[in-house]
Amino acid sequence: MHLKKESRILIIDKFNNFIIGLVIRGIAGIENSVVFKSCNELHNFLMKGLGIAGEVNYIIPRSDICKEIQLEFKTKIITIDDIKDKELINEIKETFK
Repeated sequence: MHLKKESRILIIDKFNNFIIGLVIRGIAGIENSVVFKSCNELHNFLMKGLGIAGEVNYIIPRSDICKEIQLEFKTKIITIDDIKDKELINEIKETFK
């Protein structure tokens, strides 16, 4: 899949009892971060599409986070394997660290 270098990607991961979302702006790196207490809170954030949520083009979940509601997300869910641009892959991998 070809993504624009400035695509906004929301990377979601679990940390303790929280869901952490990092918004990266393509190869420019981390642009914003959001913290959620539950899958329901993440779902509401994405469904309302307000602020940065309305500008996210893709979601990359780091694991099976909120698997039960992922089908309801308006935003396309991808994996790092779906991305062809090496610069973008490197930026995402750097964010994973």
